[in-house]
Amino acid sequence: TMRGLNARLKGFLEQVSKLQEDNQRMEAQIVNWGTSRSHDWSQQEEAVSQLRAQVGKLLMENAQLALQSDTMKSRAAAIQARCEMEERNTRCLEQQVDLLRHSKKKTEQSSMKLQANIRHSAAELQEMKQKFEVTEHTLRVRYHIILTKILDVSRNTENSVRKLSQRAFVLQRSVEELKSISASDASLPTQEEAAWAQVSLNNAALREAWAELAEARKQWHTLQVEIETLHALEKGLETSLQNTQQLYSSRLQDLSQVISGLETELEQVRMGLATQRQRHNQLLNTKMKLEREIATYRRLLEREEGSRYRGHDGQPARLRPWRSFMEETREGNVVQESAEGHGTIE
Repeated sequence: TMRGLNARLKGFLEQVSKLQEDNQRMEAQIVNWGTSRSHDWSQQEEAVSQLRAQVGKLLMENAQLALQSDTMKSRAAAIQARCEMEERNTRCLEQQVDLLRHSKKKTEQSSMKLQANIRHSAAELQEMKQKFEVTEHTLRVRYHIILTKILDVSRNTENSVRKLSQRAFVLQRSVEELKSISASDASLPTQEEAAWAQVSLNNAALREAWAELAEARKQWHTLQVEIETLHALEKGLETSLQNTQQLYSSRLQDLSQVISGLETELEQVRMGLATQRQRHNQLLNTKMKLEREIATYRRLLEREEGSRYRGHDGQPARLRPWRSFMEETREGNVVQESAEGHGTIE
């Protein structure tokens, strides 16, 4: 833009120098023509010199105003380009905000689903724990009942065994006594047979008592194995519950961190959008101010032209116009503006 302004200023100065040469040539012609006719042109020459001075002054003022107008227009074009860039950045940021809001919505939905799953799993674990506690209590009661029965059976069996052993011992002594007596008395074989039958019955009862004791011990060992299995199952369920709670707590912590990060990023984007809007408004205000200043310069230029460029008879003099062009590209359309100055009087 500055190179273009320098080029236009150079062209304007060249045109001014050319006009000055034309004026000097015309002045020489007027002097020659005046000397040939020997008339007194002093008043006309004074008026012409005043007009030339006014024309030169107005040309310089016009050039300065044109330069200032071009500078303002270039600044306005730069501000317009910056405004467009800020608008593009604002649109990009708004798209990013929409994406972040969509991501936050998805994250909140997944978080709600995970929380629902956690609540469902916690309810299932609580229900399993309650069932396990009920089962454990039932098995403990059964274990105590069966253990009491086994102890009672074992005590009764041991008492029966002791009694049977004592009876067997008594019967054996009786048999031995009978044998010793049978040697002297032949009338006692029936008593001996009865005693041996009683001994056989007592031996059978003793075997049955020992079998019942073995069965009770077997049941007691089976219950011990079941109780150990239930204890192992309880420990496994408690470990699974702790692992599940740790897993869901870590997932909730990660989701909380992600949500807090997204909220922080969304807040930063909102602050950036507010800053971009503020800068955009400032640029628009500056652009409008520059446009008003340019319009003011144009009105002043037109007013100056209307008040000063007039001839001796009150009619406006015809001046040779000069033009400088500035092209601005706005949204793909080329807008051409021209600033007009004035040359010498024709």
